[in-house]
Amino acid sequence: MGWRAIALIIPVLLGGNADRALAQSVQAWHVPAAPARFVVEPDFMDKRARLGWVQLNLPDPRWAGTPVFACDESGKRVGAEWFWSAPGEPNTVCFDSSSGAGRYFLYLGSIGFAQKTEWDTRAGVVLETREGDGKTMHNLDDMMAAWNKDPIVFGRSMLNGIFDGTHRHGPTGNVISHYQGWFDLDAPAKVGFVTISTDASFVLVDGKLVVAWPGRHGFHEGRWGKFRDSVALAAGLHRLEYFNAYVSLDDGRPLLCSLGVKAGDKPWAMLMPDNDFIRRSVHAHVTIYETIPQGVATGLGQVPPKAPIAAWSWRVTEQSLPSLRDANVGFITVEFICHPSNKVEKCLWSFGDGTTAEGASVSHVFARPGPRTIRLAVYDGPKAVSTPPQEINVHPDWPRLVGEPRPELNPTQRAALVGRDPTGLSASDLMGCLNVFMGFDDSGMVLKLVPALCSQIRAIAEPDLPSIQSAALLLTGGEAYHADDVQRLLRALLERCSQGSPSSDLKVLASRARLTLAQSVLRTSDQLDEVRSLIKAIDGAVLSSDERRARDSLQGDLALASGDIEAARKQYLALSGELSGIDVRSAVRRTSMIDTINSFIDRREFEAAERALHEVEWQTPIEKLSSDCALARVQLLQATGRNAEALCWARRLLPAFTGAGARSELLFRIIELAFNQGDNALARKTLRELLERHPYSERAARAKQQWPKEPDFSQTPQP
Repeated sequence: MGWRAIALIIPVLLGGNADRALAQSVQAWHVPAAPARFVVEPDFMDKRARLGWVQLNLPDPRWAGTPVFACDESGKRVGAEWFWSAPGEPNTVCFDSSSGAGRYFLYLGSIGFAQKTEWDTRAGVVLETREGDGKTMHNLDDMMAAWNKDPIVFGRSMLNGIFDGTHRHGPTGNVISHYQGWFDLDAPAKVGFVTISTDASFVLVDGKLVVAWPGRHGFHEGRWGKFRDSVALAAGLHRLEYFNAYVSLDDGRPLLCSLGVKAGDKPWAMLMPDNDFIRRSVHAHVTIYETIPQGVATGLGQVPPKAPIAAWSWRVTEQSLPSLRDANVGFITVEFICHPSNKVEKCLWSFGDGTTAEGASVSHVFARPGPRTIRLAVYDGPKAVSTPPQEINVHPDWPRLVGEPRPELNPTQRAALVGRDPTGLSASDLMGCLNVFMGFDDSGMVLKLVPALCSQIRAIAEPDLPSIQSAALLLTGGEAYHADDVQRLLRALLERCSQGSPSSDLKVLASRARLTLAQSVLRTSDQLDEVRSLIKAIDGAVLSSDERRARDSLQGDLALASGDIEAARKQYLALSGELSGIDVRSAVRRTSMIDTINSFIDRREFEAAERALHEVEWQTPIEKLSSDCALARVQLLQATGRNAEALCWARRLLPAFTGAGARSELLFRIIELAFNQGDNALARKTLRELLERHPYSERAARAKQQWPKEPDFSQTPQP
């Protein structure tokens, strides 16, 4: 399901015992005891907080929505209600924290409470986000229509302000946010409101529109207070609402929802989480989980087991996302904390990905977001007791993405994944690792995954297969030895695409894979028959215009490799069009570009040189046969360690080089590369040609110095 879980919104009535008090209360109410008790403590003592909220990971997900009641540490019952529940997510319960107690007890599963504890639930800010339709909101009526139209609810949160720079419940996309909070006025006052937002925002007080900033826009104008207004309000409690409809256009505009207020003579202040304007709420955390003694019936119609069931909580602590807009690719570190009913000797965790850990508190790195089945076994003495398997929805901690304009790969997470055997990863997790490492251009780790990817290719889901093609493209820019891995990966992909009755998407992918494979094979070997077969099998109709151009250029390269210089020239000229004309401007332009490329190579700025050379060869393929461009390509390949590719390219170009200067230079390069590759026969043969045909060239003189014993130079003419 990924990050978008099907949500159950439990209506927020929000309207909540120590052991001794519990026994008295149960007897007085004549109701069965709850099967489970959570002991929770506020994160900090805040006497202003009227409402507390806590997230519970339930041992049995069926408990979500069952009757809940609460009491403080004195045994006084307080109001409590469910706030939010969604598959795989922690369940949120709100309770009356107005007593300011340091500890509260939440009981789940009880039934039969005829009497209801009344309490003032109106505190804090409730944020709910829903999927937007991508349309611009020009007025409040448009906003309300979009809000109420078959909503997909992303999530709900309890806050203490309206000051957000991200979507709290998912990736930043088309999203509508609704904030609802409450504030008190001690006396009648004129209250001003100013909105600062990205895209349409509307501010309402007691259901009436006060400020509107419609349309699609950035937030900069709002920073100067341009969109503001005030309203005269009576003393007492008031309801504040803030709507925002953010439209994702992939243009780099961040989501921003913020509101400023000015009450009476007080200065303007933004409604940040520590503001004094909104009625306060406080977050609480679980400290203990306990089960009610065995044999007591529960509202679920069950009898708790004799042994304790351990509850646990989880939270995201670290994350590496290559793209802040893609929720399905990233490493997510989750901390798990066990809350046992009794003191246990040890806790054993299983994370649903083939890995385990031991400890009451452990951290685990997941290779990709998505649903995970977690199992926990606790040891009460020598006996192990397993909790029911529980599915969690692992996803990024969205608010933490604010302020991360340049995502980086977390070194701790990388080390954790490096330490795992890739062959032991599931196909899904293997692809998760691949997509993260590709997203961060970590070609070394991509290379490490190649054997596992090839062995598990049949198990990889079809939507993940395009990433195999992308991985091959990433590795083609590396050193020469990457070619074997590229070709192995693409051959495995082609085999996978041919299984059964391939879909239309797989047929497209197969044609693209054949193109990439043919390019790789031709660049590094003389297996020309295989290249011809691959090109013939490509369906040009499914390729993009750029891919068709690459295929046509490849056909020219194949003709060159076959020794048919004229056919290659004809193919290159057809692709070069008018740009291939030899005139003063094109000659000057070409000379300038080649000088730039050589300068990049001399400064070892190889990526810049590669980009510039690719642009020349892409726009005017005929330049591949020009001596200056061709020699620049050979020099760049040598400088980056791609010697096998450089030797193939140099040998194919040699018949096209007729000028003495350029030919002697290319002969010298071939000698150098052949000796480097261990092909001494080719090196000596080429050296002999250089000395016999160009005996007085600068390169012949240098060859005599570099290889004085190859061959007998005394038989060659001397200058």
